[in-house]
Amino acid sequence: MMGIAARCLMFLAGVLIFSMNFFSLAKRKIDPSYSVAWSVFSLFLILVALVVRLDRLGDYMSWKTFICLVLMILILLKSLYQISLYISKLTAGNQELATQVSLLLEDDRRRRDLLKEKSNMAEGGAETDERAADHHPGV
Repeated sequence: MMGIAARCLMFLAGVLIFSMNFFSLAKRKIDPSYSVAWSVFSLFLILVALVVRLDRLGDYMSWKTFICLVLMILILLKSLYQISLYISKLTAGNQELATQVSLLLEDDRRRRDLLKEKSNMAEGGAETDERAADHHPGV
């Protein structure tokens, strides 16, 4: 009986993880690489639930132990999924900041070049005025 319960819980957990992952990817909340990992894990859970026989699970643990173990695993999986969502969000933010820094550096470089051109033109204009004054003593 416990084996059937374990198989049902694994199947449901696999389907739940797969659907959460699918909707998170659709909303762009999770990075595609993490999405692939969670999809593979959820499909593995579903496959194990369908193929592996857990009839003798009741010989190794009581119902209380089984329930505690299931709760701990569910809490762990939920925490790991949340961590992957947070990492995905931080990665996206980091990429956006890197893009902004790159644009600011490019803008800074253009402004420096423009300033250098203006200062060279101003220096060139002053030298031309001095040379003209040297050639025309009456000015």
